[in-house]
Amino acid sequence: KFKNETDLVISELKYLGKILNQTTMMEDLQFSAIVSNIGPYVASFATVEAKYNLSWSSTNLTKSYFIQSLAAGADYTLVGIYSPYKYNFTSKQAVPSTVSCPGNHLLNVVVNSNNNIPETNANNNEKTIVVNC
Repeated sequence: KFKNETDLVISELKYLGKILNQTTMMEDLQFSAIVSNIGPYVASFATVEAKYNLSWSSTNLTKSYFIQSLAAGADYTLVGIYSPYKYNFTSKQAVPSTVSCPGNHLLNVVVNSNNNIPETNANNNEKTIVVNC
């Protein structure tokens, strides 16, 4: 145990739907996650990772977000976007085998994924939902 430990949780995770990507002109997927500091101390420089596994990828894809500071008892609503397809920015086309949304897949969001913030309970840092697009 460390002095000044806090406790970060993903208190809510929702799939919000599809949103048009103005660069690729294809639909990306949007989600929201509420990160809560249920501990007694400020949490600074928290990393939030969104991990998703798509049918065309053999590994989880990860996108990172950062929260500068979160006061004790406070919530932070993160709205994130990820692409369910591979896009070639040189040819400005999606890779054909990845164009259709992969149907059901898991979206997993983890706060303090790099464990740089001492916590009283690190077992409540993530939430997973099924996304159907």
